[in-house]
Amino acid sequence: MSYNSQYLALLTDNTKEKEEENYRLLLFRKNGEKLFDKALNFLGTKMELSGDKILLYQEKNYKVYDFSGRLRYNGETKEGLLYLRSMTDFKMNGTELMLCFPNKVERVVLQ
Repeated sequence: MSYNSQYLALLTDNTKEKEEENYRLLLFRKNGEKLFDKALNFLGTKMELSGDKILLYQEKNYKVYDFSGRLRYNGETKEGLLYLRSMTDFKMNGTELMLCFPNKVERVVLQ
């Protein structure tokens, strides 16, 4: 679960028998309105709401979803991630991500 002053994101087990995916990603407004419900096969151990993105990551793999549930990026790193943050608020051309590792920080720009 991840939340901010306007949204709540949940990553849960998928209980719908007709779907092959094991998990569900849901996004709600603070008033309870569901914005999307998406079936996934990725269980991120960490989730962040950052800017207008949902960031799911686990060790060396990360996924970036927009608030309509569309997968914007599927990435992999050589080292395990400690923290992932969208820098969209500071850059208007594409999505800029800050990837934090134990001994360094990297910037990645997604178009």
